[in-house]
Amino acid sequence: MNVPHRLKTFLDDVLLKAIGDIGEGILVVEGAQIVYANETFQRMTGYAEEQLLALSSFFNLLDDSHKEKHQEKIIAFRKNPKGVLRFQAVLRADRPQALAVEITLTVLKNDPQDRMVALVRDITDQKRLQEAVKDQELQYKLLFKNNPNPMFIYDLESLAILSVNDAAILKYGYTEKEFLGMTLKDLRREEDVPKLLKKVDNLKSGVNVLKETVLHRKKDSTLMDVEVISHSTLFEGKMARVMLAYDMTEHLKAESALKETEKRLSAIITSAPIILFTIDLNGIITMSEGLGLKSLNLKPGEVVGKSVFDLYRDNPTGIALLRKSLNGESARDVLEVGGIYFETRCSPLKDEEGKNRGVMGLCIDITETKKMEQTLRQRESFEKLITSFSSKFINLAPEKVNDGIAKALKSIGETIGMDRIFMFLQKSPEMAIPGFQWRAEGVEADPDSDKPFPVAQYPWFFQKLSNGEVIDLASVEDLPTEASAERKLIQNRKVQSTVFVPMIYGEKLLGFLTFSTLRSKKVWTEEHLALLKMTGEHLARSEERRVGKECRSRW
Repeated sequence: MNVPHRLKTFLDDVLLKAIGDIGEGILVVEGAQIVYANETFQRMTGYAEEQLLALSSFFNLLDDSHKEKHQEKIIAFRKNPKGVLRFQAVLRADRPQALAVEITLTVLKNDPQDRMVALVRDITDQKRLQEAVKDQELQYKLLFKNNPNPMFIYDLESLAILSVNDAAILKYGYTEKEFLGMTLKDLRREEDVPKLLKKVDNLKSGVNVLKETVLHRKKDSTLMDVEVISHSTLFEGKMARVMLAYDMTEHLKAESALKETEKRLSAIITSAPIILFTIDLNGIITMSEGLGLKSLNLKPGEVVGKSVFDLYRDNPTGIALLRKSLNGESARDVLEVGGIYFETRCSPLKDEEGKNRGVMGLCIDITETKKMEQTLRQRESFEKLITSFSSKFINLAPEKVNDGIAKALKSIGETIGMDRIFMFLQKSPEMAIPGFQWRAEGVEADPDSDKPFPVAQYPWFFQKLSNGEVIDLASVEDLPTEASAERKLIQNRKVQSTVFVPMIYGEKLLGFLTFSTLRSKKVWTEEHLALLKMTGEHLARSEERRVGKECRSRW
């Protein structure tokens, strides 16, 4: 790695190796000139290190469309370097496609050369995904009503809140009715309202997208730092804005924690949720640093001196990765440790003679990305499954309804990870009879599954099902006191979590479905519950058609 001699005063061998292999671009800028670019940045832009070091100014990498604005921002930050400067930009790159990036700048403290370190993350694919989402028919449901972050729609003239999603109700503590009687000013401190009104005037002048960090007040009067992103829209014939509010409280705490570790590691390493470690040839950990340790409930240096083979003997993928690097090869893989996912890269550490002296590893926490991918895949599969059933049941002959229902329940159970599914048909107001059932492989049959269900003995269940309500019980403890009979029923059947779904046709309860897990608890999303309710409606229509044909055949 070609590193100028003057940089070696603040970067040691381990740190150089780490920033060379890190998955994000790293630049060191002295004055306006680039004095170091790691290999990732070189690959990202297509420029060789010699080309980057030969540039007269770092600003020459910025695309012309916003170059002047970014340049002013960076110069101002350099004069008053508080915290970090983070912004998005488009870089000139020696490749056909434009390179969209997020840049995080840090000014090194007490550095006589006044150097800046830039952490550069390629967000090109993220930008493309955002553009693709805009064209999807489910944009409102995905980005507003079911968004995990609080979202609002407010009138641009009166600032009246016109709509909120469930996440806003949960985060802020107001009911939907209370929100709809408020204005945006009610979420701000009194002293912040004049600044808000000035911002609104700017929005009226044509600003489309606005991103800023402000203080919001919850119902209990506590304040929270939020990053709000808003854009203009037309809502019920009114000029309005859609606003997403991201709670920055934990994020700001994490940034504060980064400053505490600044004495031991460069800002390059501690500005991201990563773990940097080294082991010797015997597998003994010789260094363990980085903010990513926090997710494992570890402190920097806590596991130094311990054997990695003892600590992670139950993680064969990780052990294989380390042994490969101990044999002299660079290796990478995704490792799961205690429910946290890390993209892990390991490289051999060499001595001056080129002989192996251990392994250096870098772990980047990608848990949220993994969870998001898994959630999206499961949601997409479930939606496709329900849509498929909907179209099939419409055209299904009455004599084939029973077979169709059995196949549908089996597919749903396998897709969403259920242990048992029952379908009961309402025989009378007092009694329901078994219709269909399915259980996962390895799950014992319910000894009472073939017996009639005495609905009248469980009035709490029956009342809610008759009202068309889905009963979501992640735990039997969720049942109220008046549902003591229902509590005993679930406990006797050794159910961990269950959902009761009504089968309503018109205003008549034809029966109900139960979706249960016996081996673990399950928490349902609102979207899953809505799809299960839709399943109940489809099956109710099919059952009505089947019963109708039987009646006609008797006549």
